Amino acid sequence: MALRRQQTEAEAGAKQEALERMERLRSGMLRTLEILHSVRALFEVKPEVSRVEFGRFVRLALRRLPELQALEWIPRVPHSERARFEAEAARDGLDGFRFTELDETGALVPAREREEYLPVFYAEPEEVNSPALGLDLSADERRCDAVNRAARTGLASATGPLRLARAAGGGLGFLVVMPVGSPSGATVGFCLAVFQVTHLVEETFAPLVRRGLRVEVYDRGEPDVVVYAAGPAAPHTPIWRYEQDLPLAGRVWHFIFTPGESFRFSDPEWLRHAAETLQRANQILEEHVEERTAQLAAVNQALQTEIEVRKRAEASAEAANRAKSLFLAEMSHEIRTPLNAILGYTQLLRRDAAVSQEHAEAMRAIIEGGDHLLCLIDGVLDLTKIEMGRMELEPVDFDLTVLVRGLAAMFAQRCHQRGLRLRLESLGDTPFWVHGDERKLRQVLVNLLGNAVKFTDAGEVRLRVVPVGAQGTYRFEVIDTGPGVPLEAQTAIFEPFRQESAGRAKGGTGLGLSIARRLIELMGGSLAVNSAPGWGSNFFFALSFPAARTVGPSLAGAAFPRLRLARDCRVRALIVDDLTSNRDVLGHLLAALGCDVTKADSGHRALELARQEPPDIVFIDLRMPDMDGLSAARALRELPTSRRPKLVSYSACAFEHEHGCAADSGVTFDDVLPKPFRLERIGETLIRLLAVRFQPPAAEEGLGESGMADDTPGDNGHVPVHLVAPVRAAAEIGDFAEVRRCLAEMEAEGPAGIGLARRLRVPAERYDTETVLKLLAPYSGQTVTEGVC
Repeated sequence: MALRRQQTEAEAGAKQEALERMERLRSGMLRTLEILHSVRALFEVKPEVSRVEFGRFVRLALRRLPELQALEWIPRVPHSERARFEAEAARDGLDGFRFTELDETGALVPAREREEYLPVFYAEPEEVNSPALGLDLSADERRCDAVNRAARTGLASATGPLRLARAAGGGLGFLVVMPVGSPSGATVGFCLAVFQVTHLVEETFAPLVRRGLRVEVYDRGEPDVVVYAAGPAAPHTPIWRYEQDLPLAGRVWHFIFTPGESFRFSDPEWLRHAAETLQRANQILEEHVEERTAQLAAVNQALQTEIEVRKRAEASAEAANRAKSLFLAEMSHEIRTPLNAILGYTQLLRRDAAVSQEHAEAMRAIIEGGDHLLCLIDGVLDLTKIEMGRMELEPVDFDLTVLVRGLAAMFAQRCHQRGLRLRLESLGDTPFWVHGDERKLRQVLVNLLGNAVKFTDAGEVRLRVVPVGAQGTYRFEVIDTGPGVPLEAQTAIFEPFRQESAGRAKGGTGLGLSIARRLIELMGGSLAVNSAPGWGSNFFFALSFPAARTVGPSLAGAAFPRLRLARDCRVRALIVDDLTSNRDVLGHLLAALGCDVTKADSGHRALELARQEPPDIVFIDLRMPDMDGLSAARALRELPTSRRPKLVSYSACAFEHEHGCAADSGVTFDDVLPKPFRLERIGETLIRLLAVRFQPPAAEEGLGESGMADDTPGDNGHVPVHLVAPVRAAAEIGDFAEVRRCLAEMEAEGPAGIGLARRLRVPAERYDTETVLKLLAPYSGQTVTEGVC
């Protein structure tokens, strides 16, 4: 009986130690993968990394991680670039560098000609990895399989066991590769880590082997290949056998532990390990029992008191939450109401064709300032909603292309003022209609772009939106050349009210990134950052959208301000609001769009007007005395079907204007219009609910039916080259703030420049580089190539 107990204890101790050492091996691999992520971030933030910079970046990691044999950079090189890369390596001091491959005997020979190569271009430590420099991974099927898997999945991918180019005596090893992407989304190369199996596994499992266990490791993908084997030969019929799988970078290693003849159940090492484990468990259990007994005694004595205290605290907290919600709602209402008048009338003034360029820029500044103020108050409100569990998605159909272009146009002026270049790498001109929460997505991107501009003193800010993977999935990236975020601060920046010294110096509340991450999580994504001090930052996330339910013309973010209903479209609109300023602002905006507007100062008056002359659409403020907006909407829904209008609710309150409030009351609105009112948002509502058409914006500027300006110079064809050249130069680099400034100078020159400037202003406001360059081509005798971006 005692012998059997010894056998069981020894077996349990051996298995437990084997499992612990496998976990140690897995932890070491995860540490190494973090290094590969850092190297990838280096190349994505700074594509042109020199050999010296690469070595300086990775040497510290190599010293800290003894299991890591080498770190390498593998660029993708087309055949046409092979000679240049070989010459560049020679200039770096690598005499005799050439692309190589392994022949049947394992010797290095010049690489055969291929369409593309994957050579080891950088390798550290270089002094011991020089034989691997130039080795073409695409020449080896097993190496190439791991590379292709990494490029396809975007994740770290390991090879099976293979012979390493530098290992003395043909040592067995494996590689782990990580893809590196370009701004366009293409894979430009791979960072690679090299492990020698013997060094990695033997050091971890040597104590087990010395105690009489045989350790065997196989790769599940290549079960006939022994990755590692050590220890005494296993008996034909072992007394027990322990097997366990370990995932490693996309592959699975299979471990088998078998006791050999020299394994003794009475071995004091095993018994001591098992005894110590049991002793620790018993000691912890005894301590927990004593501690819990004391806790229960104390709790029993104070239970009734604690219950009363908690009840009072819960009541107080609930009252505080209600007071906070009421205060925030009222504060939002008080801020949005005057902003509604400020931004509404500014939009109307911008429609005046007689407004000078200087005044137009001033109005743009007013609108941007109002938007910024709204973002600040919305940040506090959104955080409160999230904490209260009241934040919900508000999905609508929208054109992702229009949203992205509108954001680029919004930040072009800010970048120009700070001497930065703004680059837009997006979906082109093709509409991408999706169904999702446009407001929250816009809020996140505005925050990320605002931070990028604020923290970047020189270089560029890049907005990149590309489809990835499954249909309907898009990757969003905001990249800058700013100071970067230290690794130890990359978690803290996403916490509310947490700012590093750089953030405090630039101002702000410390809420933006916290809210942005929570909004992205609410939409089903995850906001992350790749950054390193001195190399800039890349904030990125991916979101999946279902297809739009309805697809039509979109006016969101349109740069052209003079929208108007088509001549054969008539819309009768009724506005119901007890505040004169609100009625007037919305009334002027609807009238500017070409609607026939009637106003009512109460719900009762609205019902009278609706019965006299049925409107097509009714805009109702939710907060009114006597008969509030919900009651008025309920009464309008009870009108005969032929006289029943579309209902749109609006409110400046932070919480009331959400769909849930109306749904709870049994009233269904056709749309919700937030304050401050946006002309283009009103236009979209009319399109969606009444299927109206607007006059093409191009028609008001004398453009063709296609919406594209005529390519010929016309009557004002003789424009001085000193006026044309600066416009072309600014358009080619995407600096549309500078384009607008140059157009103002062109108009100031008189008739020679006015005609061309007016024709250029529409595509410039639309951030349309291709059309601007097409219009300029006839004035320089140059031909513009299609697809300029």
